[in-house]
Amino acid sequence: MTNSNQQLTLYYPCVVQILDQFVQTISVEFWIHNPRTEKWHLVPFKNGDSSISDDTYTTAPRIRAYLNEEYPSIEALFQAKKEESVDYPIRHKRTYLTVKGAASHKLFWTWTNPQTNKIERIHWHPLAMKVKASEDDQTDYSNITPVKIVNGKLITLEKDNLPSNRAAFSEFLADREENLRLAIEALKSPNPDAALELLAIMEEISKDCFYASWIMGNGYNLESILKSWNGTSNVSYGSGEITHQQLALMRVLSELSQGWWFWDEDQDTGVIFQS
Repeated sequence: MTNSNQQLTLYYPCVVQILDQFVQTISVEFWIHNPRTEKWHLVPFKNGDSSISDDTYTTAPRIRAYLNEEYPSIEALFQAKKEESVDYPIRHKRTYLTVKGAASHKLFWTWTNPQTNKIERIHWHPLAMKVKASEDDQTDYSNITPVKIVNGKLITLEKDNLPSNRAAFSEFLADREENLRLAIEALKSPNPDAALELLAIMEEISKDCFYASWIMGNGYNLESILKSWNGTSNVSYGSGEITHQQLALMRVLSELSQGWWFWDEDQDTGVIFQS
């Protein structure tokens, strides 16, 4: 399962501190598929630099332009890094397919050293905050704080009022093949991250109203409901209700992604994106 170019560019939000300012940047992973082994390889960057800080909304240049000079060809990379290859490259729920998507990320977590009262860790993934520095590390990293960045400053967020964490990707190992399939489907859209967020909210509605991630006919049902929606009220669906906020968001995301998600009735392997 690959995209037409046999490559995939993944973007992740990150934060760097420059003096007393916090700057949101983006880290990039370039993956390329080896058709002989059916494995994916992470391509090293020139000079080891994998971050970008501008807001360019276009897709990244071809992978070959970023190939480390240590590997004169893609074949050389495949051979040298064969032990490090993976079956599927998308491992995290919050993985973005565009710079714009990663730049829109609004939730980070910080850990403050209680002895120095200084922030020593900041990351978009809460579990990454708790990783021990070494086997001898006895530090308690469990007390983490949700924040957002505004004008170079960290603004603490209330834990019961955090930005939405809905996402189409899963962090379960068994779902990584499906993560890749969904990414390739989303790349049919001119705004693949909007397409994935649209899928996530459609699945959310199905779970809330039918206790299933995708009830039969969900795509057609929601499309019909949205077309007849009056723009203000909630709508009954199954054993639950679709809120007007969900409906408004679906409408916006459908316009941004220029498409909709339906079940693949021909292959019956999952949902597909159609423009």
